[in-house]
Parts: sequence; C-alpha cells; structure tokens
Amino acid sequence: MGGILMLSMNDIVQAIYTVTRVVTVPVNIHAIVYLAGRDWSMFERDGAYVIYKTTDTQGNPVTIRLRIREAGSPPVSRYYEVYGMEMQFKYMGNDFLAVYPVNGGFSKAKVDDKYLLDISTKIGGGEPCIVALSIGQVPAICKQIGKFYMIIARA
Repeated sequence: MGGILMLSMNDIVQAIYTVTRVVTVPVNIHAIVYLAGRDWSMFERDGAYVIYKTTDTQGNPVTIRLRIREAGSPPVSRYYEVYGMEMQFKYMGNDFLAVYPVNGGFSKAKVDDKYLLDISTKIGGGEPCIVALSIGQVPAICKQIGKFYMIIARA
C-alpha cells in the first residue's frame, strides 16, 4: 500500500454509523467522534490510535479505535487527520471487527456464515467476500463507503 490514505471525517463517521445499524449504541458515537476531531485528549491513547470504549444497549463492550496523526502547525492550526477506524462489537453473542478503509486484499465470494449475512442485510448493501487479514483469509462482508471499503469479519 502506498502512503497514508486520506479520508474525510465524513467517511469515517459514515463507517461508524453503518456499524451502529448492527449494534445499537445508546450514545451518538459519530457525533462524539466528529466533535472530538480537534481535541482527542478525552480519549485513551495507544500509539497512533485513540480509543473510545462504550457499551451497546445490551451491555456488551464496543471499542472504537481511530488511527490519527497530527497535522497543521501548532499552536494555531493544529488539527488531527483520521486515516483509519477499527470497531469491535458483539452481534448475537459473537465478536466482530469492522475495519475501514480497506482498498484491496479482498475478493467477492460466497459466505455461509448466517451472522455475517444478517449483518450484510442490516447495513444495507454489504457484499459477502473473503478478506486477507493478518490471521489469514477470512469470510467477511464488504461495503463501499466513499472511495474505499469497510470490511466486517468475525474477530
């Protein structure tokens, strides 16, 4: 992959919003992420990631990891660019991971996982695919958001 993918905050918010169609989160996560765009100090940090933890309406943990980097020139025009999102959540008692953006490493394929197919329906227009992750080839759902794809796979 060449260079860092530049995303609009809108695409990231859209990706998070898409996942919240599957897992109901009582707080308005995308609004929090959007508003926090200038000040990430309210979030936990892990290297290049800021981490936001909450729970869904069933009390299951939901973790959002946003990959950010500082840009602009401090102190006047300092801001952060977000160039990736990972979201861990539970669906029907199973752990899932949504990753955005993905611009390759997957191919459309038949998927027999009924939970993934359910998720595909819920997010509207997700397509079954096989994705190459660090753990190997896994069945997933791929959905285009902006210029890139989001994948949802079992964690």
